[in-house]
Amino acid sequence: MNKLLQKILTNLFILIIVVGGLYWFAEAFEKKDRIRLDEVKAGFLYSKGIITGIKSHKGHSIRVRYKIGEEIFETTNGWDSNPNRLSVGDSISLRYSVKNPENIITELEEEF
Repeated sequence: MNKLLQKILTNLFILIIVVGGLYWFAEAFEKKDRIRLDEVKAGFLYSKGIITGIKSHKGHSIRVRYKIGEEIFETTNGWDSNPNRLSVGDSISLRYSVKNPENIITELEEEF
């Protein structure tokens, strides 16, 4: 009986560690995304970019290359819907943070 209890407690401890780690990771990601959105909404300009990568399997992600002034940026964000079926090589509208042009919101995000 003692060995069974020890196995149960060990497995429960491992489960708590794994679930806690996943929760912490998800919270950190959400916080980073909230900061990005708040920064863009605080002061933004519009621009266009080119889609260099888009994925819809196991989550939605999009990679966009764009130029602000003389500097070229490339960033990866999530996306919510793609009604125009945009793909790699297509032009995409975006809003970028005046304070930090690395932070953008694309037309495929609900916040746009």
